[in-house]
Amino acid sequence: MNIWIITTGSSDVQLKNKDRWNALHSKARSQLGTSKQFSFIESEQSGKKLWRYPSRAMGIVYGQALGENYKDLEFPLVNSFSNYLKKEQIELNRIIVLITDQSDVVSAANKDKPSHPYWQDTCTLKPILQHYLENAFPDVAMDSDRDFIVLKPQSNSVGLADWNEVLNLVQQEFIQLDIPVDATVYVIHQAGTPEISSAFHFSSFAFNTLKNFPLK
Repeated sequence: MNIWIITTGSSDVQLKNKDRWNALHSKARSQLGTSKQFSFIESEQSGKKLWRYPSRAMGIVYGQALGENYKDLEFPLVNSFSNYLKKEQIELNRIIVLITDQSDVVSAANKDKPSHPYWQDTCTLKPILQHYLENAFPDVAMDSDRDFIVLKPQSNSVGLADWNEVLNLVQQEFIQLDIPVDATVYVIHQAGTPEISSAFHFSSFAFNTLKNFPLK
């Protein structure tokens, strides 16, 4: 069995064309919960110009208009690893995606600030990422509830900016993954915050020792 585990961050879903952003943003304003505008970051990947908005906003704005606007989206990191798996002819049996949601530990005042880390959460990207993965790997049956793991600190915690808190959350999720001992697991831990990346890296190797399955 081959399993691919993906962590997610603010760079995972970007725009190849930002011409429709303002119109779609206006339609999604009530779901966003803030009337403030979001600034973008311009980048270049493999010679292509891309634009990145905060991931929580990106998921809300594009998630409800995915059918007709999917062509605007680019997936730089996930594309690279998808191409690697296909090039190596690795047949996946399961894909697990780690997404983040800090809504329970962020005040209403901070949710109204587009620059706050709350807006970098990736939970709203779930339908976009699932659409991408199901198209890229049509033979892998994804279970929306089982295979999208939400890293969600509770209201009495310090959130995802604390190393110990994140490590505890990631370890708890690893325990519940129910991965067969003979599975080969491919992991992407470059995405997300440094705390999440480090916790995921540490936990994957620790879990490898406990469960005795090879990690790539």
